[in-house]
Amino acid sequence: MYNFIINSSSPKGRRAVQVLSKELDKRGLEYKFHFTSYAKHAQVLAGELADLGEKNIIGIGGDGTFHEIINGINNLSDVNVGFIPLGSGNDFATAAGLPKHNIKKALKNIINGNIIKIDYIQFENGPRCLNVAGTGLDIEVLNKTLAMRRLKGKPMYLWALIRVLKNFESYKLSVEFEGQKKSYECIMIAVANGTYIGGGMKVSPYSDLSDGKLNLVVIKMVERKKIKYLLPKFLSGKHIDMYFTEHYLVDRVKISSDIAYKVQLDGEIYSNLDFDCYVVEKGINMFSG
Repeated sequence: MYNFIINSSSPKGRRAVQVLSKELDKRGLEYKFHFTSYAKHAQVLAGELADLGEKNIIGIGGDGTFHEIINGINNLSDVNVGFIPLGSGNDFATAAGLPKHNIKKALKNIINGNIIKIDYIQFENGPRCLNVAGTGLDIEVLNKTLAMRRLKGKPMYLWALIRVLKNFESYKLSVEFEGQKKSYECIMIAVANGTYIGGGMKVSPYSDLSDGKLNLVVIKMVERKKIKYLLPKFLSGKHIDMYFTEHYLVDRVKISSDIAYKVQLDGEIYSNLDFDCYVVEKGINMFSG
């Protein structure tokens, strides 16, 4: 049985139902659609399905939907999860090499039944993160994008990024990892399992979803007048080898501050979340091509 969690209120969701029904019926496969009707409903549905013993749970949507699904399933190691990426950013899908906005191809990968094991980020006090967790500039940009509806994906992120940088103030953070403790005035810190944020910004170009490590990327504050010239480096991933960036492979990271900064996990903003996380090696069974 294939269980699809989907938001039927979106045009893409309605089209996906039509395409998937036709393809699955043609193959004589058992399936069921589970429709979300409120915020975080995908998390609830995924948990209920897993608790009932369902083994194949597939999310249809974007990074936010996938984030909800992995946080809803208690027994992740007992379930096969699949992702059909139809979101505006699809950053995790890009890192994982999943077909984006191609329902038939994504379904074919799932039906073929090839399962790979990938890592995820576990926060000490609860949530999981599939792709990238961070604080700093990415929080400011995400807040700005909430007011923008005309643009989507990378253009929206760029629009917000340019506006945020005009008045951006550095974040003052302490970081503990691998027996070290360092203090920074920084533009942002990312703890990455995946590679991209913001619809294709290559924040952690050396990340590997299955290497059993997290990539800690610290982008230190530079003179304000230099920021706009360094922006193309950040967009392409070339910032990783620049003088203002520190990069480490770690098992665990703790980030703290005297200020209660917000944190983003897979593009979802959390308030009052302690940034204390570690890698769970090969903790997710994922349908792959």
